Amino acid sequence: MLDSYEGGGAAALASQQPGSSHQAGEHQAGVEGQQSDRQEQARQHLRELLRVFGTQVNGGVVPELVSLRFVHFYCKVLLPGDRPWFFRMVCSELGLDVAAVEAATRQWRAALEKSSGSQLQAEALHRSAERLGASTRPLYTQILVPIAQLEGGIDFLVRMRADLLEVTRAHPAFAGPLRALSEHLRQALAGWFSPGLLQLTTIGWGSAHGALLEKVMQYEAVHPMSGWQDLKRRLSPTDRRVYAFMHACLPGEPLVLLHTALSSTPPTSMAQLLPGHGSSDGGGGGVSSEGTAGGAGSSGGSLPPTVATFYSISSTQPGLSGVDLGHFLIKRAAEAVQAEFPSVRTLVTLSPVPNFRAWLMARLAYKAQQEALLAARAGGDSGGGVSGDGVGGGDGSGGGDSAASPLLSEADGASLAAAARALPPHAQQDSYALAGSRLVSSAPRK
Repeated sequence: MLDSYEGGGAAALASQQPGSSHQAGEHQAGVEGQQSDRQEQARQHLRELLRVFGTQVNGGVVPELVSLRFVHFYCKVLLPGDRPWFFRMVCSELGLDVAAVEAATRQWRAALEKSSGSQLQAEALHRSAERLGASTRPLYTQILVPIAQLEGGIDFLVRMRADLLEVTRAHPAFAGPLRALSEHLRQALAGWFSPGLLQLTTIGWGSAHGALLEKVMQYEAVHPMSGWQDLKRRLSPTDRRVYAFMHACLPGEPLVLLHTALSSTPPTSMAQLLPGHGSSDGGGGGVSSEGTAGGAGSSGGSLPPTVATFYSISSTQPGLSGVDLGHFLIKRAAEAVQAEFPSVRTLVTLSPVPNFRAWLMARLAYKAQQEALLAARAGGDSGGGVSGDGVGGGDGSGGGDSAASPLLSEADGASLAAAARALPPHAQQDSYALAGSRLVSSAPRK
């Protein structure tokens, strides 16, 4: 059926060519008509495919042919503009069966009323609970596993969820059922991409093939690279490591990338790791492989590193959004770093906190004003004070909390102030907080 459709409507539409100039309007009208016919035929084929799937599910087994036709329809028949109605139809035809939920609920209540603690009635109660739980799962969840078992099936589901998320954002009016479909798909993918099934890979300039190196540069979302030389510097074997999670079902495709710098002291800003960070070229280029300030590479590798800084992590697969891979990658990378460099005793992250510098400086200024006010009052100078609504009032750190416990200790306040002042001006919108053994980043209070 799908094959005949592809050879018919789709091929006929693709074969249309404009004639002479005076026939352009007629040709456009004909193309629009054929486009409408093509979509209607596609809807009919999908409706029939979903009907067959529903019949097979009720029989208990989904034949491989049904799964293959579903994937074939999505990849070969649908156009990008067809995806909204495709996902809506899947949700409507294979979504939650309200009547089945109501029937299972009645059975559960009846079993609960008859329950008196006997073994037989307890088993009946558990069976009713299982039927109730099964009734709350939409029918489309039962096609995910058969598709995942196909060759390339998991890769297909990752890409399909990326498309689904895009459609959900573009069509908020239909977001409810689409989000439910996305969540069920996310839960399935979370199982297939559990940490135990992922391979930790160290990517090096001399050990990785060109296609993988290009993906490392392409997927860097935190600190974009200016070119191949920049990538080579960030893969320096002396003071850098790049770790990635790989999956057997997506060969050669890194799922998450973690950039790590090795040094002898914790960095206080990104400029120490990537001189030129935030410059007009957008990259971190222009630093030699020995450019990590205070790092192991700065002395030519004569001293073993004692600090590992995880300064950039990027997820590469939109379809895996919401699947927690980065957290586990950092844990695995920390183990790998300390196994390779037993001298490493401090693990640090440089994590982006938007507007952190502006917030921190406002808090410090507010604290200084409060101290000046207290000093003036102690000296009997009532004219030297400042109002209690202070500088910090506008960003949620305003007056009225002078009696509260200090936000920062003196030592941490001085350290954070020095780190904030060392940031480049552009850090007003893209700031970094140091999170290590002594300093811990914290998001601004709302």
